[in-house]
Amino acid sequence: MENDRLFWVLSLALILIVGMNVMIYLALRGKKSGDATNPLSGLAKGLRNPWEAEDTAINELSDIVAKLKGRKPDNHEEHSEGNLGDS
Repeated sequence: MENDRLFWVLSLALILIVGMNVMIYLALRGKKSGDATNPLSGLAKGLRNPWEAEDTAINELSDIVAKLKGRKPDNHEEHSEGNLGDS
């Protein structure tokens, strides 16, 4: 009985390990084989500025609103620091 349980536990572990390796292989196969650290640099960029996409969208919205109001759009460099300023 104990050997039977050990067999199933080891079989399940082997299936999980092989399955995860196949999934990793398939995920990496579709990517370009240039730089292996590219995903890490993307992660680091996201950690440095986690709200970059939101900042870009807010800046675009600000430009559109300024054009609708007939004003010249402001420089958005000061907004990238996280300060929205008084507009």
